[in-house]
Amino acid sequence: LGDTTPEKFYESLSDDIISEGFLPRWLTIEYTGERPALNKAHKEQYPATELTGAIGQLAQLCHQLCEGNNHIDVKFSPDAEEASDAIDKFCDAEINKTTSEVVKQLWTRVHIKTLKLAAIIALGRNIYEPVVSVEDLEWSRNVVYNDVNRIISRYRLGAISSGDVVQETQQLNLLYSALHKYTTLTKEQLINSYKIRQNLVELNVIPLTFLSKVCLSAKAYKRDRRGGAAALQAAIRT
Repeated sequence: LGDTTPEKFYESLSDDIISEGFLPRWLTIEYTGERPALNKAHKEQYPATELTGAIGQLAQLCHQLCEGNNHIDVKFSPDAEEASDAIDKFCDAEINKTTSEVVKQLWTRVHIKTLKLAAIIALGRNIYEPVVSVEDLEWSRNVVYNDVNRIISRYRLGAISSGDVVQETQQLNLLYSALHKYTTLTKEQLINSYKIRQNLVELNVIPLTFLSKVCLSAKAYKRDRRGGAAALQAAIRT
C-alpha cells in the first residue's frame, strides 16, 4: 500500500516494468476530481466501535489460522461463479486480440486481481464463511478494468515506454502545445509579452525564440542529454 502523485508514478514506469509482470500485479487507483475542502473537524472523528471490533476479530482469526497452519476458503455464490468465468473469458479475448506484450501482460492479471478484491469484500461481511456475490465481483471488476484501461491509455499515448521514447513524445506534445498557444494569443501579447517583432506577427511567423521560451523550461527538455536547444530543434524537424 502506498501513494504518490500521478506525474511521478507514470514518469517512473517503463514498458519493461509492465512486460516483465511487475506492474500488472498492482492495483492502482487515480483520483482526477477537484481538491475537496478542508474538514476542520477531522480530529473529532473516530472509527466506529463496530469497525474496530471487527478488525480486531479478523486479526485474531488470522493469528489463530497462522498458528495452526490453516486457512479458510473464500467461496462463490452460484451466480458469482458464472460471472467470474465471464470475466476470465473476456480477459482471454483481450489478450488474444492484441500483439502488444505490454497490453497482454496487463490483461493477464485482471481476473485474479478482480477475485482478490471481491474476496476482501466478502470477508467484510463474514470472516468465518466468506462468500463472494455477483455484486462483489461486478464492483471489483469495474475497479480493476478502470485501472488497466487507464494504464493502457497512458501507454498508447506514449506516457509509458522506454526512456528516450517517453521523453521524445513529451517533447513533441510540448511543442504542439506551444504552437497552439501562439494561435490563441493576441498581437499585443505576442509583441509586448513575448517581444516578437511586429512584422513577424503580421506575417504569422512563429519564431524560435517563442518556442524556446515556452518549451525549454519543461523537464522533458531540460533533462535531455543533448541539451534543451538541440532537443527542440530535433522536435521541430520531426
